[in-house]
Amino acid sequence: MRDFNYTVGVLINAYLSGKLERGYCGLCAVGNILNGRTEWSVLFLTDSYGKQRRGQELHDYLTTVQRFVTPEEIEPKSTCALIDIRRSGYTVDELAEVEFAFETAPKGSSLDDSIFNGLVAAIDALAKIHNVELGEVEQVKQSIKQKELTEC
Repeated sequence: MRDFNYTVGVLINAYLSGKLERGYCGLCAVGNILNGRTEWSVLFLTDSYGKQRRGQELHDYLTTVQRFVTPEEIEPKSTCALIDIRRSGYTVDELAEVEFAFETAPKGSSLDDSIFNGLVAAIDALAKIHNVELGEVEQVKQSIKQKELTEC
């Protein structure tokens, strides 16, 4: 479902429930948007150095450097990923933007700061994709802080 408020709600709920993480494809921003699915990572991925990889460069990286998948697994996973992405209502490029923003946001002084900064960066990327006004984005960020305070 390609809706700004719905997608941001998914990310906020993941953050507040401790299910939003950097570096883990099923729990990162895109993983949460795609219901915990990880197959998308054979289409695009931001590595630990902040470089986004795609295409053959990514496939080489996944099969030889990271050894996450075998070359034979890439095509079926790509097919599943494209179906998942199509169902989300977003494009591959849009989700790649969200993933890059989330993974490359400033780390912060704690793990929670790091995750929060990634969440805010992902929301900013979604706002750009959806052409959402800055004021509405700021309201969303304030609501996250309010929810954090009420859950303490």
